[in-house]
Amino acid sequence: MKLDRLIEDLLAIQEELKANDVDTSEVDVLAGIQPSYPLTGVVLGAISGEDLAEHVDGELGDAERKAVWVGTDQVSSHSKYGPYAPRPLWEALR
Repeated sequence: MKLDRLIEDLLAIQEELKANDVDTSEVDVLAGIQPSYPLTGVVLGAISGEDLAEHVDGELGDAERKAVWVGTDQVSSHSKYGPYAPRPLWEALR
């Protein structure tokens, strides 16, 4: 996925939620990981490869420096979300 497409998709989702009177500042962002054994990850944030390079010991490759990175963490046992992502997620995104 390219950055501009992701931003467009997120803005469209935000607009739709707001149109349905949802407070988008309270909406969690989750990630489905690996469709063969679908797990749910909590999105921690995003960082540019250039900014990430400042935190890496040694070199970060050119491709990695030009990418945008999204970090996730596991869903805790106290979360309102289950640890497994819905299998239809990947089909819905295609």
